[in-house]
Amino acid sequence: MPEGVSPASYSQAVSPDGRFVLAVDADGSSAIYSIETGERKPILRMEPGEQAIGWTGDGESVYAYRPSVPARVYQIELKSGRRKLWKELVLPDPAGIYFIRPPHISSDGKSYAYNYSRLNRLINMTRNIALAVVICGFPCLAKTPSTTLQVDVDNYVLYNYDTFDTTQFGTNPTSTSVPMKTYNYHISIGDIVAVGGKPAKGTLLCTHTMFVLSPTATVGSMKAIADTSRAMMDDCSLEILTDGGVAVGTI
Repeated sequence: MPEGVSPASYSQAVSPDGRFVLAVDADGSSAIYSIETGERKPILRMEPGEQAIGWTGDGESVYAYRPSVPARVYQIELKSGRRKLWKELVLPDPAGIYFIRPPHISSDGKSYAYNYSRLNRLINMTRNIALAVVICGFPCLAKTPSTTLQVDVDNYVLYNYDTFDTTQFGTNPTSTSVPMKTYNYHISIGDIVAVGGKPAKGTLLCTHTMFVLSPTATVGSMKAIADTSRAMMDDCSLEILTDGGVAVGTI
């Protein structure tokens, strides 16, 4: 296989007859390579951002995955380039879902499995009570107890940056789909409905930086190589009010 080309990191990368393998070129695009000769064959009508993730049982078509929420999987016929929507991956409760991973599809196409990442609606935060330092002074700092503050959040919405292609700004009226990849940025907002089990009001506001880190990252996988697996770095603030709307404070 040529330098800079990596086999697709999915369970169905090799064709049913064992002659070809789905691979990712250095530019992140998918293609088919002969295992014997290394000859490259393009996949007709693969769109930018899509990934070839597997073969149909007869080897005449491949599955193309488009990372989005909901995620979409297309079936592309290799000879004609004819493509059709095979499955849209929609969860019954999509709130907080920010990434749906490529599915593993059975050879007969009758079953599939996938997993996903969700930001929890229930946020647990552990903080030292700074008030004790103000009252006691620094000698009491070592005795400052810690507490667990449970904040319940509802109506949680994650806003993805619409596109990183600045040429589309002000020119493209349609919705765009951006793969959830390393260094993407997002903003989320939610309503605080309870604090410590008691009714409350307020706003949760978070900024997120995607860090799709993996020890097994490959070229074109939209992941960064690292010793650990991580998905996101969050910076959140909570502005808390009483149930009657009186300001309590900000964390």
